[in-house]
Amino acid sequence: MASTRRRNVVLYFDLNRTFVMSDAAGSRTIENAVNYLLSECTWGYVNPLLHSNGRCTEIDLFVDDHHTIGLPALPDYFRLKLKLSAQCIAAFYRDGFEADGTALALGTLTKVLFSTKLAEEGAYAPNNFYSTSDQNVKVVRGFQSIQETLEGMLEGASILALRDYWEWWSAQAENGQYGKLLLIDEEKAEMNGDITVFFDDHIDANHSHIVDVRDVRSGASVDFEKSCGKYLQWVEPIAAITDPNYFISLFEKYVV
Repeated sequence: MASTRRRNVVLYFDLNRTFVMSDAAGSRTIENAVNYLLSECTWGYVNPLLHSNGRCTEIDLFVDDHHTIGLPALPDYFRLKLKLSAQCIAAFYRDGFEADGTALALGTLTKVLFSTKLAEEGAYAPNNFYSTSDQNVKVVRGFQSIQETLEGMLEGASILALRDYWEWWSAQAENGQYGKLLLIDEEKAEMNGDITVFFDDHIDANHSHIVDVRDVRSGASVDFEKSCGKYLQWVEPIAAITDPNYFISLFEKYVV
């Protein structure tokens, strides 16, 4: 008898320079992020020579958003409007490599302040932090508990806002195994055909760089050779903001 069960599809999107051209973590405004992006794509390829040999009237066109080589701004209805509720937001906290080295604070996007005192507090650091700032925040720890919690949150919402713990990744020399946590139940995914993909512009050609892919059952890292193109998808920021079907085309590769 054929099963009528629909497979689960969970898509993770990095926000900065993937979905929105800004970088709050890097203290970059939208203007800064776009300029940074354009310099990456054009350095060594484009000579920004003005057609009018540098007359002020042409330079002013950049200010007025009317220059012939510029793209028009998106209409206002593209503005992201997401009403946050405590049931669909959470913040990660990481203090170790093993499965019990990650915690998730529910109902908040406020991160634990990174300091030398955290090591002294040990596993209770996030609980201590939120107990003094927000009594309604619940903290769960460990890969299995976190995965079960996220699955439960997705039963009542189609979109979640999750804040990663950038400070831990930065303190570990920006090693991908300490980055944004992506939990995969490989056994369940193979059996049900479920799809889980993390879209990020900082995923490199030969290593995950910023995403920590883990098997939720064993806690082991999933090799990049296996996760690339299956659980991880690099995003080209320029294409993301110039091609309306960019993410749709990327996703179609995972459902064929």
